[in-house]
Amino acid sequence: MVGDQNSNLFEIGFVEGPHSAHHDDLFVRVRTERLVCDSYYFEIWQHQNQYAGLNAYAVLASAADNWIRTVNSATIPSILHIPFGLNDQSVTWITIELETDGEALVSVGFNLENGYAIDPINGTRTSRPPDLQPEPAMDVRLSRDNLVQALTRFRADVDRELKDLRTRVARADADSQGSELPS
Repeated sequence: MVGDQNSNLFEIGFVEGPHSAHHDDLFVRVRTERLVCDSYYFEIWQHQNQYAGLNAYAVLASAADNWIRTVNSATIPSILHIPFGLNDQSVTWITIELETDGEALVSVGFNLENGYAIDPINGTRTSRPPDLQPEPAMDVRLSRDNLVQALTRFRADVDRELKDLRTRVARADADSQGSELPS
């Protein structure tokens, strides 16, 4: 299968290095094309609804869990649109066309919806987002299994980021109280 030979053609993850308040910290890569996105609205979503108290990484973890469940349970054939990059004036969508041969056509596009209007956890759509514009050269065919593996790797990355955040917070708390964390 084409997808099994090319498991590195699709990736979502965190941009390495310092970030500014959840801006330009996520990416989606298809082949060699990479698009940088924000996790900012994953962060502020918590303040607007039932996810209060969760930070961006916890919301991303819940979203990734939902994406994996949705792809695994989708009937064949089907088309899914996953909101990934949520911005003030646009939403980056990962479109997944699950085909009867076990392959998935994955493409990336955007529309001019406001990111704050999208539920990042339950925002996956089966109908095409209005005015969806494809990103040039950002489509690839891979196996459904490789797609799920890519989503699962992202989910593990989210766990690492969440663990690192909790460690930094615990260290900052310990420093402010003049105590040390156990090694």
